[in-house]
Amino acid sequence: MPRVHASSWTPIRHAVSRRMVFTLAAAGLVSSLVPGRLLAQESGRSYPSLPGAGKKLPDGIEAGAPFDVARFLAMPPSSRNAAPLYLDALSEFGAATSACFPAGAEQRRRREAADDRMRRYQKLNSAIEKDPGSVSPASIDEVIGLYADGFRKLAAAQRRESCVFDAGFGMTSLLPHVQDARQVARIASLRVRRDIEKDDINAALRDVEAVLRLARDLKPRGFLISQLTSAAIVHIVGDQMIPPILAAPKVRASHCEHLIRILADHESKSANSYVEGLRAEYLISRVNLHALIRDQKGVARWLGEMGVKTAGPVVRTFIALIQTPAAASSLPADADAILARTTAEELSRSVNDLNAAFRAALSLDGVPFAARLRQIAAVQPRGGDDPLGRVVKALEPNVASLTTLSQAIARETAILRGWECWSALRHSQLSSRGRTPRELSAATRAAGLKNVPIDPYDGKPMRMTVVAGRPIVYSIGKDGRDDGGEKDSKMDSQPSGDLIYRLEPAEAPR
Repeated sequence: MPRVHASSWTPIRHAVSRRMVFTLAAAGLVSSLVPGRLLAQESGRSYPSLPGAGKKLPDGIEAGAPFDVARFLAMPPSSRNAAPLYLDALSEFGAATSACFPAGAEQRRRREAADDRMRRYQKLNSAIEKDPGSVSPASIDEVIGLYADGFRKLAAAQRRESCVFDAGFGMTSLLPHVQDARQVARIASLRVRRDIEKDDINAALRDVEAVLRLARDLKPRGFLISQLTSAAIVHIVGDQMIPPILAAPKVRASHCEHLIRILADHESKSANSYVEGLRAEYLISRVNLHALIRDQKGVARWLGEMGVKTAGPVVRTFIALIQTPAAASSLPADADAILARTTAEELSRSVNDLNAAFRAALSLDGVPFAARLRQIAAVQPRGGDDPLGRVVKALEPNVASLTTLSQAIARETAILRGWECWSALRHSQLSSRGRTPRELSAATRAAGLKNVPIDPYDGKPMRMTVVAGRPIVYSIGKDGRDDGGEKDSKMDSQPSGDLIYRLEPAEAPR
């Protein structure tokens, strides 16, 4: 999906989440501001819950959909669903999730307390970034202690076996919990460092397990922003939590075996981010299509609540928001009236185009990511140049959105498998007085794995080599070429090169 033309937008709405996430989330512009009047208008709502949860989809959306909509929307029994308990826990880590509680005193209390904790964390984090040696263990423990209740609530949530967040598909639905989930990983990474300093490797492993469980619980029925945030949390685990554990002076072979089980268990229990994200985005695309044809006053009202002035047709403003002003500038002045006159036959053709676009995107599931990215690059829009066709173009998955999603999932998978391989290498080193095996397959077998974990980019085993006398584990990365671990793509920030995983002895805290 194209870039978002937005500078002062604060709430994330499902209607534009897939356009906004690539700019707002990356730029840190997502805030916790939620119009109180939206919450006040909801009647019969139980708390805690996501704003807009439980709203019924417009009739007819299930017909012809590229997947079983009813099955996708099925919720676990409330007694087994961790989602409400997660909302209570996440409100301890960030102010955005306060929107999941009744407006007024309780919402204000939660928001103010979370803001205070965040300010104190940010002050500590700034000090660590400037000079880690100037920060005392006591000051770190003090900030970690601010989140003790949050971690206790998180543990209570994770005692439930299932998790599906009941996110609405309407334009006024919100996803505040997604933003606050990142903060859990940030605080947990501090806890891991302190656990290691106290020689409590088991406590550090428990933190890794809890954060990975949170990452995978964001996935079921999650929109693209949920899937991207889940991948970002795994990146924090792989960058800031696992390396210091494996490099810790007190780490033992049994700890490596435990970490391998945690990583393998996480992958086996995770929902398919690519499929879940596209299915959720399909439903919101269908809701938006319906609204732009049948409820333009509702769209205008929603835009007004977001602070957007609808200059000219509502559809022009909508497309300018989720794509660019240039993409909407050529729409005729009577575009709204043209859409309102859409016949049943025209709507059916447009829905078929949307179905075909999502079906083609979903068909790439299972294709190794290097090949998938090449196929995505050839995707062509299906909508026409008339107002209705332009709306379809804006709502269907395109090269930018599919590429961003696929690269995030591929990196997430490579991170997990790269550190699974490193856990096996450390197991071998610790079991053989520091000797590194010449082949990765020997290390993985000795650590209890049946096979070397698979590189998500080409479907072949992950690689190991020795560079400057030190072993590295690597994936071939998005370009699909094996550079022998000699060319580093810097986690895909470069157009070519491998994804490289190194373990430095006694890594300094970052």
